[in-house]
Amino acid sequence: MLEKPLKAFLIVTLILIALGFISTAFNNSGSPAVSDEASQEKIVLEHKYFASANSYSGSIMTPTDCYTWESDIEIDNTDPERIKLILSTDDTDTDGCEQIPSRKDFTFVVPSSQEAQLVAVELNGRAVNFEILEN
Repeated sequence: MLEKPLKAFLIVTLILIALGFISTAFNNSGSPAVSDEASQEKIVLEHKYFASANSYSGSIMTPTDCYTWESDIEIDNTDPERIKLILSTDDTDTDGCEQIPSRKDFTFVVPSSQEAQLVAVELNGRAVNFEILEN
């Protein structure tokens, strides 16, 4: 179990990263959730370890730029830690959304040991295949 200050730091960090990407990447309006085909694609993640934290960056494709996304993580405090990244998308369409596929970038910063292992990635409640590229 994570200590409360560490858990609070992790939550604040994830929220700030998500808000930064959302505000700078695209003007999001909305549309339905990511399709089943998207959840079957492999997500490629760049991995870095710096300042006692593992960082995973990648992107997902959505049918339109009207999608927003949220993120969360689960950490099992085993030795080494086991990390699960959780992404979910939401339709925020309020009419007038162009039907053009859009890439949504994300970054997870997970305070953990260098030996921590990413064991799962979930998109809209479904496990997805992933590949880790070391940086």
